[in-house]
Amino acid sequence: MTNGKTTENFDTVAKLLTGAVAIVITATGTIGAVSGGFASLLRNAALPVILALGLAAFTVLLAGFATVLPGGKLNGRWWLRVIVFLLSALLLFASLGILLFAQVNLQGTSARPVVMTDWTTIGTSSVGLKVSAEADSLSKNDVLTINVMGSNPNNALQPFYKGSSGPDEDGKAKQQVTVTISAPAQFNMNAVFVVAAVLDRESAQPDTQVDCYGDVLKIDPNGRLYKTGQHVGATACLILSTMPTPQPSATPK
Repeated sequence: MTNGKTTENFDTVAKLLTGAVAIVITATGTIGAVSGGFASLLRNAALPVILALGLAAFTVLLAGFATVLPGGKLNGRWWLRVIVFLLSALLLFASLGILLFAQVNLQGTSARPVVMTDWTTIGTSSVGLKVSAEADSLSKNDVLTINVMGSNPNNALQPFYKGSSGPDEDGKAKQQVTVTISAPAQFNMNAVFVVAAVLDRESAQPDTQVDCYGDVLKIDPNGRLYKTGQHVGATACLILSTMPTPQPSATPK
């Protein structure tokens, strides 16, 4: 094998490795722009993505470094080139493996939901709360739940609403509802908790609620909530300490 032929072959391999990295990064960016998967990775698993892209960039540097190493016959320098190319190829596959592992791991973890509220009045004597919640990256066995509860100075909880909705084909779930906020005067309510949580279908029972700390609650025979010892990680919570007072309608003269 001549020196010129050897150098030409190594140059070709280096170009292939560099082109492969460019194709992988371009394809990943294109798929991410369409599906939002890459953006979701950056948001929820930034460290593996940065590591994978860093390895890919280092692969390009190694491939370029190998092309400037002296070639020639089957001597120590020739084998050094081979080792550098093999190392760069190994790093390329490692970067792809990190991205795939991060994506698979993320698919098994539901994203934290988003919840929004707005006060309204129902008739002339009741206060209503408009609640909107949404979440993405849900599996087919997940559901998005909304829990609305009143709280008093003794940290007792009075349930007002519990509802669940499953994801669509893209793994997104959304729920909107208007809840009437009304508690007995003796309850002395001083706050309203609004919690959106992602639960598996088996845990989302009609008598199950989730508080602001992610603790799973059950309703006892007296209608009060108690902790079960279970915990949910994907939750979002709003604590409303003030509420509007219904205005009576004007009496016609």
